[in-house]
Amino acid sequence: MAAPPLNAFQIGIVCPLPIERAATQEVLDIEYDDPKERYPNDTNIYSLGKIGHHNVVIAGFPAGFTGLVAAATVASNLTKTFTSVKVLLCVGIGGGVWTETNDVRIGDIVVSEPAGGYGGVEQYNFGKARENGNFERTGIQRPPPEELLTAMGKLKSDFVRERTDLATTIANFRRKRAFRYLGADNDRLFKTGSTHKANSPDCAECDSSQLVKRTPREPPFVEGLPVPQIHYGLIASADQLMQDSQLRDSLNMSCGGHIRCFEMEAAGLMNNFPCLVIRGISDYCDSHKRSDKGWHGFAAAMAAAYARELVRILPVNALAKERTLAKIAIKAGPLQVIPFARNKDFVGRQRHIDWLITKFHTENRYDGCIYAALSGLGGVGKTNIALQLAFCLREKLPDCSIFWVQASDAVSFENSYREIGRQFQIPGIDNDKADVKRLVYKVMSEVCTPWLMVVDNADDSDVLLKADEKTGQQVLFNYIPNSHNGMILFTTRDDKAATDYAGINVMTVNEMVDPEAKELLTKSLRDTSLVEDKAGTKRLLQLLFNIPLAIKQAAAYLNKNKTTIAKYLSAYEETNEGIIKLLSFDFEDKGRYRGMKNPIATTWLISFEQIRKHDPLAVQYMAFMSCIHNQDIQESLLPPAAPDETIQALGTLQAFAFINKRLDGECYDMHGLVHLVLQNWLKLKKEWDNWTITTLRRMHGIFPRPKHENRAIWTGYQIHAQRILTLTNYRSESSIEWCNLASYIGECLLQLGNYQQAEGWDQDTLKLRRQVLGVEHPGTLDSMNSLALVLDKQGKYEVADKIFRQTLELRKKVLGVEHPDTLDSMNNLARILDNRGKYEAAEKILRQTLGIRKKVLGFEHPDTLDSMKNLALVLDNQGKYEAAEEIQRRTLELKEKVLGVEHPSTLDSMNNLALVLDNQGKYEAAEEIHRQTLELKEKVLGVEHPDTLGNMNNLGLVLDNQGKYKAAEEIHRKTLELKEKVLGVEHPSTLGSMDNLGMVLNHQGEYEAAEEIHRKILKLREKVLGVEHPSTLESKNNLGLVLNNQGKYEAAEEIHRQTLELREKLLGVEHPDTLDSNNSLGLVLNNLGKYEAAEKILRQTLGIREKVLGFEHPHTLASMENLAKLLKQQGAS
Repeated sequence: MAAPPLNAFQIGIVCPLPIERAATQEVLDIEYDDPKERYPNDTNIYSLGKIGHHNVVIAGFPAGFTGLVAAATVASNLTKTFTSVKVLLCVGIGGGVWTETNDVRIGDIVVSEPAGGYGGVEQYNFGKARENGNFERTGIQRPPPEELLTAMGKLKSDFVRERTDLATTIANFRRKRAFRYLGADNDRLFKTGSTHKANSPDCAECDSSQLVKRTPREPPFVEGLPVPQIHYGLIASADQLMQDSQLRDSLNMSCGGHIRCFEMEAAGLMNNFPCLVIRGISDYCDSHKRSDKGWHGFAAAMAAAYARELVRILPVNALAKERTLAKIAIKAGPLQVIPFARNKDFVGRQRHIDWLITKFHTENRYDGCIYAALSGLGGVGKTNIALQLAFCLREKLPDCSIFWVQASDAVSFENSYREIGRQFQIPGIDNDKADVKRLVYKVMSEVCTPWLMVVDNADDSDVLLKADEKTGQQVLFNYIPNSHNGMILFTTRDDKAATDYAGINVMTVNEMVDPEAKELLTKSLRDTSLVEDKAGTKRLLQLLFNIPLAIKQAAAYLNKNKTTIAKYLSAYEETNEGIIKLLSFDFEDKGRYRGMKNPIATTWLISFEQIRKHDPLAVQYMAFMSCIHNQDIQESLLPPAAPDETIQALGTLQAFAFINKRLDGECYDMHGLVHLVLQNWLKLKKEWDNWTITTLRRMHGIFPRPKHENRAIWTGYQIHAQRILTLTNYRSESSIEWCNLASYIGECLLQLGNYQQAEGWDQDTLKLRRQVLGVEHPGTLDSMNSLALVLDKQGKYEVADKIFRQTLELRKKVLGVEHPDTLDSMNNLARILDNRGKYEAAEKILRQTLGIRKKVLGFEHPDTLDSMKNLALVLDNQGKYEAAEEIQRRTLELKEKVLGVEHPSTLDSMNNLALVLDNQGKYEAAEEIHRQTLELKEKVLGVEHPDTLGNMNNLGLVLDNQGKYKAAEEIHRKTLELKEKVLGVEHPSTLGSMDNLGMVLNHQGEYEAAEEIHRKILKLREKVLGVEHPSTLESKNNLGLVLNNQGKYEAAEEIHRQTLELREKLLGVEHPDTLDSNNSLGLVLNNLGKYEAAEKILRQTLGIREKVLGFEHPHTLASMENLAKLLKQQGAS
């Protein structure tokens, strides 16, 4: 019968072997004449006919052709000649896989059906054996067309209800010798591992004990032929013939036991053409299969019979919506549209590659298109990771096509799609009026093979997700294909956009880890010996924050200028302008788009402008942050805005990886290089000066007066305030705000014990306030007072004294005697007089100040309590211990009530009470209080705060006084080390710790070390404090003591007489320190044998100590003991 036109055929049947083609021809209802024309170079063998309502074309392989490539070629030629074919059936024979649960036997039918995450056909030579003998799956095959699966489902029901013509069709083969049934006795299955007898034409000589004993079937017979069982599941396909029972079972296990059959052609069709595979079982895929060739005809007949039933029940219009194979398979083999060559020097990022491979190359690939996204800072290497993934994925999926779309704007998107269309050879793709995006979308949505599309530089979500009303441009995202074989990877700087594109499948790309960064630098350098400068290399990578683009840029600079890393660093670190210049150095990078600016300083400008367009508040925050420190940015610092707007703006900056939220959730950090480039961006736009003034005023408005109660706030703000003050450098338009904020910084540093830094800020503030406000302005006087305070803390007593006196006089004149600020100056002047050993003058001023403060401020005011504390201190220094103790206890009680137990001022009073107890010989009570105070100060102020170190020193003293010399020495050494670090070697407090260490060494008999220390201290104290300062006299006394202990009596006597004379003059005859000198002189006179003079002095000392200190004071008891020893020696002599 004459054949209908070639375009009337919608179903193709591929039969590799002649016996398979013959069996399929036998089931045709009508046979047509062979086609009279065909596509050029089409070498297929065709038979035409009709089954039910459908015209079918049967394609046979040319003689000698077998395997996957031949199958793909035959199918490709078929679609070119028969351009209306929409689905294929692959019909023929295969090797069965029998198991205890799947009774597959010769003559049975196996039909490919998706199972266990597989598409129906598994190309097992895509896999590779693991160490445990299993196989790792690396090939993905498309499932059969839905229309054929639907028909297959209906056919299953029809078989159950026995409403098919299968038995009749099988009966028609009985008359054909080529398809005869050989009988159940010839269906033999050998155990796994059993091998066929070499060179034997059949299995007569094979070991029959290795046969698997199976229950005989009693299937229904039709005219002497059995009706086969039908099995649905996975068909394994490969180019090689499967005749190894152990490999057969191993592969089946690796596929979850879903394999029912092995064959050699189906995988060549599945991913290029929608196809259902039908196989009649002719053997068991073992070495015995060569003797089973007699079954080929019967097995082929069974497959053909099933194919007839399937086609017969397909509705006439079942394939109406199917796209023709000719359009789906525009080009055989995978396509590749990538703008870059593979980067052979790609470094690291394995975690990202593995994550993407896992996302894209999973076992179940049939639930729809897979989307993923990489987000991260510009220049961090997202495009390079995507490029590396493309080639890695191609290695795992050889038939995977790769498409690359540049999505920075709509024009780039369309140009990329046009290039893809050219690769597909889509007609009219280069026509100016062509709807390029829709043409490519339609083709790619129906591509059968796996494909990856990289949508690169999708930074602006508006480009993909919003329509352009002006141009009429539709939403571009709608043109991104969505077929089940598709894998789509977006790269974007905007993490929010990444979530819009890919949902939860987003991975952030951060800077490289150190080893990766160093390897990238090394690979990018012409002269790799440069990295032998290990310190320089480490510093360079730190400055570049391990950002790949910045590293390549630096390497390009080094290569071009033939310079060293050390010289590069010198230029980099000299000024911010130098950094920007180096970061703006343009260079050629083959891994980036032509025409795109490569410098790291330039690439971020694109993101800045994008944020400016979409989120104005985020731009404000970004600009504000560039004017303060880039670390530990508290949200409360930022310019005020509605809560929802703030959340969105901060989210935008995080999305672009410009800032990161800290784990505590309270603060943010801005990327260091972004911080610097932002400043340059603002300068280019001439907005930098305005933003620095705006930031200064914001900081001035929110920065609190530093107090203990708000310590948590100002310690968080301090570093940012210092940053903006440094940037603005007291400009005239903001001088008042600058001075006020700078004065607060000085107070912060004073409270933190950073005295040298505080002095610098106070000097600058005082200088500017004098210029702007005048000499007598209260603000200027505040700065004078603050400067004097910090000088006092550093032991610069003379200068501090002078400034305190000037401040006091001016405050009396400007504010009045009873003004709190004037009283503060009086208090401070008294403190420095006390520090200089001028105790009587200090006491007089303190009593006057205390009286006025009680009157003006009240008895419990913190300033009044401060005066009480200072009065007690000066009384203590004068040896008026009982009066000092009483005041200290009362002050401490009130401070605990008013300020709280942990307030620094309360802790000072605890320390002072312990000191006066120590001076009275109440050592245990003093030690207990010192330990409590030290613990609290370490908690509240920190271990290295000067006040904490003062407490450590005092604890060491009381331990020394109790004879706990080792413990005391340990504390004094630790305190001295910290004081030298924090305060400096010549600070009075540091010298005090050195003196105390010398004393405890003296007490332990380490006289030479003690003498060396005391001589050094005495020299320093004379230089720093003056010859007559009480602390200097203490050092002279202690030196005399250690000389006496070494038997250097004459030198000791001379020093003690000098010290005694000065102490009587400065402190008075009854001062405890004067009595110490008396006692020391008496002891050395005794050692010199001057007993009468010694006795006179010791009796005098004892009498005054009993009067001043009391009978039970340790010093009084020591005097009694010293006198007794002397009298005993005189009696003995």
